[in-house]
Amino acid sequence: MFFFKDLFVVSDLIEITDTPLTGNMTVLLVLPPGRRRSTPALGCPKVDLRDLAPSSDLSPLALLRRYKVGGRYWGTALPSDVSYEFAVSVHNDAEAGLRLWRHAIKSYPAGQGLVVLGASCDAQPFTLRGIPWVRDVEPHGLVQSVSVILSDTGDDFAVLGAAYGRSVLIGQTDGPLQVLTPEYATAWLVSGVEWQNPFDGRSMTFGMAVEMATDARRAWLRFQGIAGCLGIAWWKRDCMARFLDLPGNNVRVSGDPRRIVRHAIEVAGDIAVWTSRPPKRGIRQYARTGNVSFCLIEDGFLRSAGLGSDLFPPFSIVMDRRGIYFDASKESDLEHILQTTTFDPEIIKRARRLIDAMIAGHVTKYGIESSPNLHIPIPPGKTSILVPGQVADDLSVRLGSPEIKGNLELLKAVRRHNAEAFIIFRPHPDVDAGHRAGQIPDRVALQYADRVVRGGSMAGLINLADEIHTMTSLAGFEALIRGKSVVTYGLPFYAGWGLTIDHLKCSRRNRKLCIEELAAGTLLLYPAYLDPVTSLPCGPEVLIKRLLDPTLWTPRFSTRVRRYQGRLRRQFGKALMYIRRQAS
Repeated sequence: MFFFKDLFVVSDLIEITDTPLTGNMTVLLVLPPGRRRSTPALGCPKVDLRDLAPSSDLSPLALLRRYKVGGRYWGTALPSDVSYEFAVSVHNDAEAGLRLWRHAIKSYPAGQGLVVLGASCDAQPFTLRGIPWVRDVEPHGLVQSVSVILSDTGDDFAVLGAAYGRSVLIGQTDGPLQVLTPEYATAWLVSGVEWQNPFDGRSMTFGMAVEMATDARRAWLRFQGIAGCLGIAWWKRDCMARFLDLPGNNVRVSGDPRRIVRHAIEVAGDIAVWTSRPPKRGIRQYARTGNVSFCLIEDGFLRSAGLGSDLFPPFSIVMDRRGIYFDASKESDLEHILQTTTFDPEIIKRARRLIDAMIAGHVTKYGIESSPNLHIPIPPGKTSILVPGQVADDLSVRLGSPEIKGNLELLKAVRRHNAEAFIIFRPHPDVDAGHRAGQIPDRVALQYADRVVRGGSMAGLINLADEIHTMTSLAGFEALIRGKSVVTYGLPFYAGWGLTIDHLKCSRRNRKLCIEELAAGTLLLYPAYLDPVTSLPCGPEVLIKRLLDPTLWTPRFSTRVRRYQGRLRRQFGKALMYIRRQAS
């Protein structure tokens, strides 16, 4: 049978029919719109619902419920303590909506109903009759607050109503209404829609569409309520504006800090601050008077195809409302995710695929690294240890390594604990580029290291080494996902979960994780990603594919100037060191 009337709590006064349901149905899954970009649909109808057989596998509907995707989820949420007996959803035909309302109040008191209007539907006919109505409402909360949904079309509320097991009746006349069952809603979403990947134009499955919608919703949730940004370098501002170009946000990323705070006060929003450029005391005090909170922004773990010091904008960022991932003195959003999240099998599988893609593509924070297989002769029987250098005054060192504070101290400690090992020291690229502090003369480094290696591939060095010893470097995380032994001398975000050998302990971290769980929290749940081509929010898999396309990453003029500046600074530093040696 087409319909299963006994599954629904529908009054006998509402006439229903087993006439085949019309094929005018929503595709349901959408990405949030933005002011600065076009937002393509994730799919389009490919067959008529009347040509589909019902599906007995309702697991696709469970995905909608679990991830709260489908419809305009960025709409205004109804109060959680409000419930209705029925809701009438009207796409754009007010007269059809009035007919459905009259149909419904034959069975239910008018005071127990609500009308949900589409964006183009005229509200006046309902207002004149004293019928309560809402528009642009968050759909998941609404369908959970009602028992029966009546819709003039197979719209978002109808399909989501079926997903949540509500009685869903569809029609536009005073005659019999048609029932949308969960079995047919599933058939429609899985087989009735041609799902299309907005990033490459290829066909995809319903499950892949849910994954993309979930990534976009996660970005929307993370950036929700941000009204302004402070401390954003000029070359990052356009990229930051695109990250924050989401429904409900009215964000200012440049201008006078006091005006940005005033704007945040006016719209009751918060302010995001780049970690290394905190606001001055007066600005912080002004924000407090308006009850404006600050959260911190930093580069993500798959950043772009170049260094920030070379003025490459980030296409992955993290926004943290508790702290920031490299500050071990307090819990960050990332630590909270890793400590509390129940990682379901689907995200574990996705994390494993992501790890495999990063390894296969030689992907690191700063893009695709060439020469993944280096040839450095290691004496037989010796343990090879890679020590990645860090920027001496970097916040991750200052806040995450309370005992060892610099590269030379780290090299001394590694040699002290590993007297017979073959130690390879790799200076930090920003330091080597002449942009940041922390340079150690090779003759000094070689008192504790056996080799100093510049350039080449960090991934290749990780592959070569048996162990990686670090204060807080992200190279430790990149080594973990490549199956290497990692020893920490500070408290990086990946330490304390049973995956590393740690010289320091963090009492807050008392949970054991597998590498897939660590990767899921770090690469999937914590950061936000932006597609550099479409400016759409995306997942890390999309950014990895973009990183593999070198034509997208041609250095800008400002980048070339910055690199030239770094070369001059390095040459000047060498000349100054030579003069000092001669003078002594």
